[in-house]
Amino acid sequence: MSNPNTRPFAHGGRLPSLAKALLLLSLCALSAALLVSAANGIALTSAQVVHALLIAIVTVVLATPLLHATVYRPFQRNVLELERLAVTDPLTGASNRRRLDDLAETEFARAMRYGRGLSVLQIDVDHFKRINDTHGHRVGDEVLIQLTEQLLPVLRRHDVFARVGGDEFVVLLPETTVDVAEAVASRLLRHIRNIFAGTNGLPPVSISVGVAAINEDDKAWKDVLERADRALYRAKRGNREGPAHAPHGAASNPSATESSELMS
Repeated sequence: MSNPNTRPFAHGGRLPSLAKALLLLSLCALSAALLVSAANGIALTSAQVVHALLIAIVTVVLATPLLHATVYRPFQRNVLELERLAVTDPLTGASNRRRLDDLAETEFARAMRYGRGLSVLQIDVDHFKRINDTHGHRVGDEVLIQLTEQLLPVLRRHDVFARVGGDEFVVLLPETTVDVAEAVASRLLRHIRNIFAGTNGLPPVSISVGVAAINEDDKAWKDVLERADRALYRAKRGNREGPAHAPHGAASNPSATESSELMS
């Protein structure tokens, strides 16, 4: 399975439209030549017409690879790059909210239909505002970039890692039960704590993680996300040493106190 974080779209393609256009132009040129000849009283023999038609066909055959290399391939690369940019966070290179929503809706529908597992991790950088205030936004940006570069290799190829806010990230874990998701969250916590130990030119960094899994009462994938977000508040209120798991059921909106804790 392709990696949704690095290859949002992939296309193959042929060049029928350009070839047809070139053939049409050649035939139009041939028709114009015949009309000019007729207007001037010059009658072309059948052999001359066939000869001209063969020249047009050979022109198409020879010109199509050239057009493919000089026109279509660069155009296709540009289209693919635009598609990638449309679903990628420009700072970190992670998937963006649009990409996450598209994939999450698909995975949610499949999980509900076939009774498969689906879990969500909500990740927040601890004390990120303090990092920005103390070290500047340039260092804060570098923290987010390094965080993405460090977490992506730890995840599976078909997991989705997306930046959904300033220092907020979401990991979509298809085919994953809550127990496995909690193990993944713990691994991410340890990995980030070891990497950002103040030895890489960046300040020490830790993250908090909320974990939630799909259940039969969910109506949309956002229900799972809301529980993961609720669990993140619980992790922030705790010792920030491990992930917090959201119980089943609808998540209520966080209080003002909880919101201020998340911002810290």
